[in-house]
Amino acid sequence: MIAKNTQQPFQIHSKQTASDFLALSTGMNLRWEFMGLIFAMAGRTAMAEPLDGAHIALPRGCTALTFAHRMTECSNACISLNRQQATSSDVFIWCLYENLILLTLQHGESSHFVWQRLGDLSAEIFAQGFHQICESPSNLPLFLVQSRKKVFHASYTIDKNLATFFGRPPRIAAYYCSTKLPFDIDDSILLEGSHFHPSAFNSNAWNEDGRFYSATWIRIRSINSQIKEKVLELLLTPSTATITSKAELVSTRCLDSWETIPASLRYDRDCPTLSTPTSACTFLSLMVLVEHLQNVFQLRRFLSQGHFELAPRDSLVDVSVRIITTITVFTAAVTKVAQMHKDPTWILLHFAVPCAGVLANELRSRTQRREPYPPFISRSQIIRHISVTISTLEAVSSPSDGNFNLCIRAAESLSHILSDVLDNPTPASLFTNDLTAMSPSSISLLGDDSSTWLPHWFETF
Repeated sequence: MIAKNTQQPFQIHSKQTASDFLALSTGMNLRWEFMGLIFAMAGRTAMAEPLDGAHIALPRGCTALTFAHRMTECSNACISLNRQQATSSDVFIWCLYENLILLTLQHGESSHFVWQRLGDLSAEIFAQGFHQICESPSNLPLFLVQSRKKVFHASYTIDKNLATFFGRPPRIAAYYCSTKLPFDIDDSILLEGSHFHPSAFNSNAWNEDGRFYSATWIRIRSINSQIKEKVLELLLTPSTATITSKAELVSTRCLDSWETIPASLRYDRDCPTLSTPTSACTFLSLMVLVEHLQNVFQLRRFLSQGHFELAPRDSLVDVSVRIITTITVFTAAVTKVAQMHKDPTWILLHFAVPCAGVLANELRSRTQRREPYPPFISRSQIIRHISVTISTLEAVSSPSDGNFNLCIRAAESLSHILSDVLDNPTPASLFTNDLTAMSPSSISLLGDDSSTWLPHWFETF
């Protein structure tokens, strides 16, 4: 029965309610993709729990981690069974999205499983036309149009994060996409079919009530990801005579796009709403800030290369310090708002480790050359920032984390550089490499030889 249901296309019309749409996949209409979605969501819930699963009901003798892995296997099986029917749907794309997030939690972002699932998700998004959604389609209910916009832009953001992590071209290119950002509105209004007035939004389509919705954060992160895609384009395409002018244009656009985000959504430690460590809004506003700063970091790193030198080296150090300082606050928010994100290792590897690498090599270079430090930071402060990154990597990672091995290797490599500088202030053997050399492929945290990726990667700064 389930296979037969899955073969049937969804019957959708403009007057359909959310509950009517749900009924197309449940009860007597149960489909493989809906089961895969539920299994993936159950797995994510278990991954957000303590290892003993104290907050959820688990089968006897089953830990939260074991349960999560079983749910992953079930979700993967449902995806395979759905493919045998050669059909696709909104629910199948939701299933792939949730399954992708679950795989990153279990195997880490460096896993080939994750990259493959991202390919599956991207292929379905293009096949279903989510990349070119009309503003007012006559045959679709409003809640479904907005749902498609949200899943498209959320997937677009994940695509840019993973492309940056792997140092590979993104799978979802904005050049081919025209889907606008989703409404900055409460999901309940859409699901209930309530009417809302255009005056609820300002000129940039942000809500005027000062509240935070899931669409709010999807919008901001997608805006940041558009800049990230431009940065990837600079780093991964062959150098041309106009590349420096393109880089400067991207830098300007990066700053301008940040200004379009309402001030109330940017992290402010003096704002009561955004300064509470246990606030979900704190977590999300910090995430947005770090993603913006990472774009600035990548651009300054690119412009400070030996054959460009269009940005002062100190400016790269400055943004590296800002990111690590923000990550320190961010990690505290992550650990206290576990239901929001149970993968602080990804945050550290993606954002903090590259900056710590810059600081480590800056410390090493200035020690060898006996150069003074920038006025905004001292040698002891750089050492402290590197030490904090090392201790945080060791503290938040556990053998059950998908990124555990990468975290340990990153901590060991940083510790090695720090120890060499402190124990041997000017060992000539440490400085035989050109610290300013960098090729476009060095954007990746991963090398062709995964056993030596980090020490080599540090040398690109």
